[in-house]
Amino acid sequence: MGMLTLRRSWRSNRLTTRLGMGGAIALAALLPPGMAHAAGFDCKFAKTRVEHLICSVPKLSGLDDQMKVLFDKIENETAGRDGETGKLIDPLGEEQARWRANVRDRCEDAACLESVYVARLAAMRKNWAQALDPSDQ
Repeated sequence: MGMLTLRRSWRSNRLTTRLGMGGAIALAALLPPGMAHAAGFDCKFAKTRVEHLICSVPKLSGLDDQMKVLFDKIENETAGRDGETGKLIDPLGEEQARWRANVRDRCEDAACLESVYVARLAAMRKNWAQALDPSDQ
């Protein structure tokens, strides 16, 4: 795999961009208890059974948050461009879409989702290590 350059996608990160991470955390502390554990996506737009399950289980929501943060770090570092050819690509986005469709969305319960999230996070840290700070690995 060639070196990749910086690009942001998957989900918007406007809140943390405008407020900074500290501001976003402070704002989250003001939310009602049920909303403080929002998933890495906006739960009011959850459509599938799996998305609703992720939103209803704080541990799953936290794992989804971790995945969003990790995904954004990798995307920010790679910019979706092949470092050798300069060609615009999005291998992580394509990989993530396949994982959601073929692995995550096939889970029937929270235990399965927890297992596949933990495995996916480990695989992302391993496979994209060159795009991450050592503290993220």
